[in-house]
Amino acid sequence: MKLVVGPELRGRRPSRTVSDPTAVRLKVSHALTVTETALDFLQDARRHGGLCRPLDWMTEVHHPLCNDEAVIPDALLYYQRGPAVGDNGPMLRAFVEVDRARMGPERLARN
Repeated sequence: MKLVVGPELRGRRPSRTVSDPTAVRLKVSHALTVTETALDFLQDARRHGGLCRPLDWMTEVHHPLCNDEAVIPDALLYYQRGPAVGDNGPMLRAFVEVDRARMGPERLARN
């Protein structure tokens, strides 16, 4: 079988995770934890009469800041709290960062 590479990918090196089994394991483990966190939010919304659908959870969303900097949280969550009388309830939005114990809470909050 011959691998054909399109012009967009010619000259590019594969990601480090492709050739490093440890990096692959860590990335998959982290992705699973982020997914489990999404499911916890979804179940909590259902328990409390809120609205949090599977597509209200987006991973690795790029948010530009000033000075060409950006923040890319593990996930962005949209969650509508249970309906108040006469309206649909407030819509909440949150950045979600799953801590893999690589940095302390103070440093994590600064980043």
